[in-house]
Amino acid sequence: MYIKNRNYRYKGSKAIAYMARMSDCRGCGLRLKCIRKQKTPARQVHIFYERKDNHLLKKMRGKIDSNLGRYIYSKRMQIIESVFANIRSNLKLNKFSLRGKTKVDIQWKIYSIIHNIGKVFRYGPGFA
Repeated sequence: MYIKNRNYRYKGSKAIAYMARMSDCRGCGLRLKCIRKQKTPARQVHIFYERKDNHLLKKMRGKIDSNLGRYIYSKRMQIIESVFANIRSNLKLNKFSLRGKTKVDIQWKIYSIIHNIGKVFRYGPGFA
């Protein structure tokens, strides 16, 4: 394999793109990892060396580990988790029946609307 691109970017992550000819891959033991379709004319492998989300993970760890972050994160159990528990347990909407990001997003919005309609029904229009 030869290097096709040293600064390949995919969704903000950096990688090195390697490429080989079809004849080079015939006897390779890693062929099934880099070939999705048998009729692919050029083989490519991308080795990621700098992920986009690494700095975000470090930033979030720093926020949560601070005293203020621990206080704010402890409130999550009261604010957010109860909504998920209600949708999942009481409304029995515990899995998505559709596939794909757009369809799941639409289905989640429908679940949220059902949750909010239940709040309006129980407590009145000021709590939705």
